[in-house]
Amino acid sequence: ILIASDGSVPLPLQFLPLHPGRYPCKILLKSRYDVRAYYVEGIVNEEQPEAKFEFETPAFEALTQNIPIKNQTNDKRTFQVTIEGEWFYGPIDLHVGPGEIVQYPLTFKPIFECVITGKLILQNEVDGMEHIFDIKGVGKKPSALEHITVECQVGNVTQKHITLPNLTNTSLTFKVTADLPIVWGNPQITVYPYKEILYLINVRPWKRGILKGIKSISTVTFSTVRRKCDDYEDDTDQDKALSCLDSITEQSSIFDDADAYDNFHNLRFWYNLEIHSTPGPPIDIMELTCIALDSTCIEIPLSNPKDRALHLDVQLTSAALNGDNEIILSPLQCTKYIVWYSPATTGYSNESIIFQPEMAEEFWYLLKLTIELPKPTIIPEIQCDLGKHVTQIIPLVNRTHETLKLQATNSNPENFVLDINRKSQLIISPHSTTDLPVLFYPSALGRTDHQACINFSCAQFTEWKFYLSGVGLFPQPLDTERIITRIGLQSSIVIPFKNPTTEDVLIDITLTSVEHPRNLVIDHCWDSFIYESPAFRFSSVSEIQGITLPPKGNVDISLLFIPKIMKLHKTMVIVEMTKANGKYWPIDNFDELDVEFKSIMGIDSEEIQAIHWIYPIVGLPLAPPPKSPPVIIQCQSRKRVEEKVEIILNAGFFGLNPTPELTEVLVIPRRTSYSFCEDPNEIPKIHEFEYEIQFESEAMKSKLESCVAVYLIDKSYDVTAERLTFIFNLVFTPKKPLRSHITLKIQCITEGIWKFPIMLIATEPDTDAVIDIEGVGLFKESVFELRLKSQTRNPEPFTAHFLPGSDLEFFVRPQAGELLPCNTNGTLITVGFKPKMYCRKYKATLVIQTEEMYWIYEINGLSPTTVPPKNAKSKIDATHKTHDNVPVHRRNFVRENAKLLRTGVSSTIKGAPLV
Repeated sequence: ILIASDGSVPLPLQFLPLHPGRYPCKILLKSRYDVRAYYVEGIVNEEQPEAKFEFETPAFEALTQNIPIKNQTNDKRTFQVTIEGEWFYGPIDLHVGPGEIVQYPLTFKPIFECVITGKLILQNEVDGMEHIFDIKGVGKKPSALEHITVECQVGNVTQKHITLPNLTNTSLTFKVTADLPIVWGNPQITVYPYKEILYLINVRPWKRGILKGIKSISTVTFSTVRRKCDDYEDDTDQDKALSCLDSITEQSSIFDDADAYDNFHNLRFWYNLEIHSTPGPPIDIMELTCIALDSTCIEIPLSNPKDRALHLDVQLTSAALNGDNEIILSPLQCTKYIVWYSPATTGYSNESIIFQPEMAEEFWYLLKLTIELPKPTIIPEIQCDLGKHVTQIIPLVNRTHETLKLQATNSNPENFVLDINRKSQLIISPHSTTDLPVLFYPSALGRTDHQACINFSCAQFTEWKFYLSGVGLFPQPLDTERIITRIGLQSSIVIPFKNPTTEDVLIDITLTSVEHPRNLVIDHCWDSFIYESPAFRFSSVSEIQGITLPPKGNVDISLLFIPKIMKLHKTMVIVEMTKANGKYWPIDNFDELDVEFKSIMGIDSEEIQAIHWIYPIVGLPLAPPPKSPPVIIQCQSRKRVEEKVEIILNAGFFGLNPTPELTEVLVIPRRTSYSFCEDPNEIPKIHEFEYEIQFESEAMKSKLESCVAVYLIDKSYDVTAERLTFIFNLVFTPKKPLRSHITLKIQCITEGIWKFPIMLIATEPDTDAVIDIEGVGLFKESVFELRLKSQTRNPEPFTAHFLPGSDLEFFVRPQAGELLPCNTNGTLITVGFKPKMYCRKYKATLVIQTEEMYWIYEINGLSPTTVPPKNAKSKIDATHKTHDNVPVHRRNFVRENAKLLRTGVSSTIKGAPLV
């Protein structure tokens, strides 16, 4: 053992811990003369940190993480805390009671964008044991330090102070920028370490409203500028002048450290500015009075005093104002800005027209508007025969931007009826017009009680009035009613009559073919309706004299038509209405009646005893159907056939001793209907016949109308036999197979109607083609392709199918579709064959049809061609050589039977013992 000069002797000690923790040790040294004891304690820490924590937060925003620390001992523990890493903060010591868990708050608050790594060390004061945690902090792009609201007015400068902090240990110089040109201040400012100063910003807005910058809100940004070498001398001089703030020694130590300043070269922060700008005083105040639902023109003078073009954005504060959104004024130009105001809501309103130049202050005009109720509208006077009604249209024009939900009130619903749905609301869309029909029912002669006021109201206004008026006229003859009845039969027509007045009345009904009208002057054009005719009469259950009707009462007049000869029959039903109290009907517009009309009606005063309604009736007899069987015309489809059809008409056409003019006959195709109210004296004396073809239905008409034509080729008459003979040529060109009945109708406007049935039969057309399809094998498909085109320039739908009796081994694809137009390659149709056996004939008939065309194809399915095999070996051994080589085993049945003990199944007694 080596002994040092001071008499001490080194004692080597080796410590090899296996786990982290505290290892106390006691060393006892003994000698002959001395005993010494040493206490040694080994503290072993973890090789790896106990945990890792990562912080991520925007600059200037603190993020705190609570770290649980547990004391598993029975003694109170105190930990000394060491934090390695910038911008991490926390308490310097931590006290944990026995068995407790205490949260240690670790805060990360960076002041710029950065990535910081470090450690959190908690050392036990008692045993020196350390708990180590790895920490990492990521400073993201900072958020705004503060949201500042600035209240200001257009054209005025408003100042606002911003508190600017410096959280570093060195003086920082910031460059100040703003994203709005209306915000400005000192472009640079220096802040001393750990100090705050007030920075003054100036705001002078050009426009009203909440002003925004490049992003969704305006910002003022402060970013550090990199210092140059000569800047340190200037700052030092400045620091000496401001020694009142800090000691010279402290300041010099800070500013001499250029490296510290460079650490904050990317320091940047900003403030959000929300600029609330109120408008300045208006250029002018314009007071106007407007009418609701009407448009008012407003003109505003504008001028450009500059020598360059001026671009103005225009803002209108109401949707009721309509004008250009932008204006470009040429240099030194003077003009007028025109805006239209179309309000819907009545009352008072203040609106603004704002002009905003690109780089200058806005100017505006204040409109003080008074909106009055819509002007009443007077609808032109209408006229209507008493007992009828006419329709008057009320145009509801909405020139505004608002939707009008109208409620209507009617001062005279008896004479003026709104033709609207009562269950639904009347809605007028913005900038639209709705025509509202109003039905006028006169209840007296003249203008008495024929006035109404229809008012519309809604949420926007209370009155929108329309004034209507009408005149009740003398009833004119109504439209001629037409009755067609077969000879010997009867038909009826019901004429409804309603008392249109507000008086109790008496009704007398006259039939002119039975009785000549009294106290009524009828125009000569109706003379032919007054001749006696037994073909018309009233129903036996109908009252015709002295019928009492209350106001608005109804009565049905039933008229029978029973023709016996083929002649045109005419009559008129005249309804005479008088007051039940015997008074006369007043005529308040007597002076406005035409002199000739007064003469015809026999009116000589402002009162009349009775009012008459005239209902002209025309009856046409229908001849009995011919006794001979109907004509049958048969033709093959896609062929043409012409057949002569002879028609014989029997009737009293000419009378006794007819003149040559009366025997003249004209036969023409059907044209416009004949006016039965013409004077028969002006009608030519010749007999005029019209003919036409009538079809079973509209669907059949659409198919046959282009395939059937008829025209007259000859005519003759027999005066003695009162007979006419017409010979027609009927052309039938069917396009597809069909069977239908048509009727050749012949009508004489003075005699009656004859109908002759004709049967049309179109048979199957000739086969368009024969298609042979050879099979390729049993249960294998073989196909044939064909293309068809539409016969028109447009696509046509088609169907494809096989006729009954066709073999099921054929198929067609597609079975329905469209044929392409004639100027294309056509539509591809595939016909297939799939045989199931050999040596059989397969046949089918394919039909492809459209609305107009019909194609038919005969399809033959040919069996596959078979070829006998050559040089092929048989797969069956027919020589039996193998069977002949098998040895034959002979059975000895006697020996086998001797060995049996019981009878077998073939015995009559089964299973009996043999011994």
